[in-house]
Amino acid sequence: TKPELWAAALAYTIVKVNFLQLKLGAVAAAFSVSERSLKERFGELVQALDLMPADYRYFVGDQNPLDKLVEAAQIMEELDQRFMED
Repeated sequence: TKPELWAAALAYTIVKVNFLQLKLGAVAAAFSVSERSLKERFGELVQALDLMPADYRYFVGDQNPLDKLVEAAQIMEELDQRFMED
C-alpha cells in the first residue's frame, strides 16, 4: 500500500473524529489517492483503533461533545439513586 494512502487515511480520520468540514473527496485529491481506497483505509483505522466520533484519545477541540453525554449519565444516575431512596 502506498504511504500517501495511509497518510490520507490518517488525515481523514482526524477530520472525522474532530467534525471538521472537509469531504472525503477533498482529502483524496490532496493526497492524490482514490476515494474508494481512502474510504477502505479509513475503515481499517476505525476498526483497528476502535475509533468513534469525538474519541477522547484524538479529539483536539476545546469542548468534546461526549462530555455532555457523560454529564447526562451522571445526572441520571444521581436522579435514579434519589428515586430509589426512602
